[in-house]
Amino acid sequence: MKTPEQLPKDPASFRGFVEGVQNLNDYFDTNDGQQLELAERNLSASIGNDPGFWPALYYKSIALNHSRKHRQAIELLQELLSKDTGYEAEVRYNLAYAYVKLYGYEEVKKAIDLLSEGEAIAKSRGETALVLLYRASRAFAFAVYGGRDLKSLEDFEQRKLTYLPRSVEIANAVLHDPSLSKIDYGTRRIIETECHNALGIAFMRIGQFSSSFPKLRDTAWDNALRHYEAALTVHPGDVRVLDNMSTHWLLHAAKAIRAGDSGTAKTFENLAAECARRAISRSPRDRFRQYRLAQAEFLLGNTDLALRIAEEARSYPKDAIRDEKIDALATSMKKGDVNAILVDYPTT
Repeated sequence: MKTPEQLPKDPASFRGFVEGVQNLNDYFDTNDGQQLELAERNLSASIGNDPGFWPALYYKSIALNHSRKHRQAIELLQELLSKDTGYEAEVRYNLAYAYVKLYGYEEVKKAIDLLSEGEAIAKSRGETALVLLYRASRAFAFAVYGGRDLKSLEDFEQRKLTYLPRSVEIANAVLHDPSLSKIDYGTRRIIETECHNALGIAFMRIGQFSSSFPKLRDTAWDNALRHYEAALTVHPGDVRVLDNMSTHWLLHAAKAIRAGDSGTAKTFENLAAECARRAISRSPRDRFRQYRLAQAEFLLGNTDLALRIAEEARSYPKDAIRDEKIDALATSMKKGDVNAILVDYPTT
């Protein structure tokens, strides 16, 4: 990624910008949620001292995205699209990520369009690393578009059959692209992690809906886990990957519960809780992973603990899990209603 050439008018703004970007880089290295909070705080201070300093707006949008404040990030990134920054491709990349993470049908479609636009710009600039990053992100977006119903059931089956195999194809192509080895280590690590995470999601959804993929029924789950573990080898402790692994094990647990195999279910519930705790230990202020942990603890029989975790989740950003969903979870847990949890984890 290019280094911004514009400098702020105020020295205090520049200091906040430098510190904020360093905090953000430290977060990407360590997944330490405190660094993400510091990044947002320092970049906000930079903007406060010089509201016209667009690089601070850009990096703040990245911090917001990784804090699951996607709607706030979208506002900043839409503003940046109207400016002559020279960052048209980078802005579209982060805007696409924000839209995907809202997990809405129209939003994910919009993200896919943005990824096409941004990749074309990156190609025209001859930026190989950014092109590969775009393709890795496309694999992730396709895994989401094909793997979630997104409240649009009428085309869900066709999306599964089209976009999950395409996600696998694109991610594998990036991982085997000869130019990947020539990219600097930091960027290569991001691309490889994104590809393996996308492959993990795609294979997880293929396993979840194996009736649509009979030829992959016996291998999909193992492939999903293999790619999640590969992502963690490239980037140990990556919280996005750990979040997805928690979902992976909860899907297995739900399947075992439906089959009446409580012993196997408990094994998977413990694995789901462990993955959620690992992510929380690094970046706790996250509603999604607290919600997943609450579900796992409830299935393990720890209802009081699960209720406390669900209540704590309310204090964190809402874009990932709305208040109504936490209300519904808490009500179900108080009633001891396991089936209300299982509906989040259908398998076919």
